[in-house]
Amino acid sequence: MIFVTVGAQIPFDRLIRVVDQWAARNGRDDVFAQIGEGAWCPEYIEWTAMLSPIDFRERMREAASVTKSATSKTQSTAI
Repeated sequence: MIFVTVGAQIPFDRLIRVVDQWAARNGRDDVFAQIGEGAWCPEYIEWTAMLSPIDFRERMREAASVTKSATSKTQSTAI
């Protein structure tokens, strides 16, 4: 699974849109995104606005790859 997160405070619609389009073009059904309070909602990937800390850690454990915006909390969780 590919886990995409933009964190909880600053939405990053541009990143989510690019990943959503990439998943559609490449037939990927294994992408999950935490999109925050963005104005745009993905069409082709599974998503939620927010995850609880427990669910976030579970998604991190399940992920083969993590794509994120540059937030230090996500980075330290990934390590």
